[in-house]
Amino acid sequence: MTCSSHSGNRHTVSIDQSMHLSIFKPYLQRYRASLVIAMLLMITEVSVELCSPLILAHLIDAGIIPRDMHAIFLWGGILLGLAFLSFVCGIANTFFAADAAQGVVHDLRSDMFRRLIACSITQRNQFATGSIVTRMTGDMTQIHNAIFLLLRIYLRAPFLIIGCTVLALIVDFWLGMMLVIATPLSITLLLYVIRLSAARFGEVQKRVDHINRLLSENIIGMRMIRSFDRGRHEAQRFEVANQELRREATRALRLPEVSMPMLLFLMNLSVLSIIWFGENRIVQGSLQVGAVLALLNYAIRVSAAYGFIGMIVSNLTMAYAATRRTAEILALPASEVIAQPVTKDSTPDASGIHFHRVSYRYPNTAQYVLEDVSFQTEDARLIAVVGLTGAGKSTLLRIIAGLIKPERGQVFLHPTKKDATPSRPTTA
Repeated sequence: MTCSSHSGNRHTVSIDQSMHLSIFKPYLQRYRASLVIAMLLMITEVSVELCSPLILAHLIDAGIIPRDMHAIFLWGGILLGLAFLSFVCGIANTFFAADAAQGVVHDLRSDMFRRLIACSITQRNQFATGSIVTRMTGDMTQIHNAIFLLLRIYLRAPFLIIGCTVLALIVDFWLGMMLVIATPLSITLLLYVIRLSAARFGEVQKRVDHINRLLSENIIGMRMIRSFDRGRHEAQRFEVANQELRREATRALRLPEVSMPMLLFLMNLSVLSIIWFGENRIVQGSLQVGAVLALLNYAIRVSAAYGFIGMIVSNLTMAYAATRRTAEILALPASEVIAQPVTKDSTPDASGIHFHRVSYRYPNTAQYVLEDVSFQTEDARLIAVVGLTGAGKSTLLRIIAGLIKPERGQVFLHPTKKDATPSRPTTA
């Protein structure tokens, strides 16, 4: 047996960037009804908001200015009815959005757990324990929030921006162009922020994994830490990791937060332009007061929609990183069947355990833990496996138990007098 130390370096399963989101398609399809109903309710709610400024403009021009009480009660009643409809749609949308988000996350968490149970130890060791805990808890929370808020709030923003811009052009083309000019500049800025934020939030998740790993190590090894007086050293390690997490989180959140004042500045310029030029048009008699108020209402709604953009960018970029890390777990292959029954003639005439030139090395390592190991045991014999730390004792037992597959060589597990099952070879 060749003794060699094994470094437990973890690595990440490679997932194609264009394909990892497709893994979640079956989970979303299971809750298609809730997703579709939530979308329709949200679209109805947005449609009511888009119609309200037009009705308000007609109320002012046809009712308030000429003091027509019949028109005031008529259009005011319509506004109240639409407000009640929007209220009902909002409550129902929350219910169906929560049902879809909770259902998807429940199924994802269950399948991740089953996949971790079914995969081989070699595949499982690709992820640190702290990383698995983060993926099963924190990442699931991020995905849940992303699905729920997309159906409840986030998709409202693009619908409102596009709808308000189009209706503003219908009310008055030249004043509506103030919103059209600001929109491409805002979209360009948002795309730039999203592209940079996605990579930064991925680094934040790695720092969270490191924090969880340190906590797990300290909790498990608390007695050893106290016995060897390593408390101060472990506290320093945790402080360094905590500082790194704070630095990366601050760096990731700074960009979306800085983008918000810039977006609001662009939209406030549009509002000021509408007020400035609209006042001149009213004095000239070419535009009614209600139309200017409708345009201002649309501009304010667009500004409010952009107010959510910073939160949307932050949450969706964190959710994107979470989906990628979740897909790495779901992409783990199921463990192979290590041992298959064979006839007695295909095995050597012996009993017990027979290793024939078995070699094994862990992923991402060049040195073999076990190399050309050959031995044979007898039934009903107690055998002690002795060796230094890293000599391969645990690896040897894992191969015997069928938990990992050797890279080269054969392993025969022969039947005993108490066990009449056929022998089971492991062949690399």
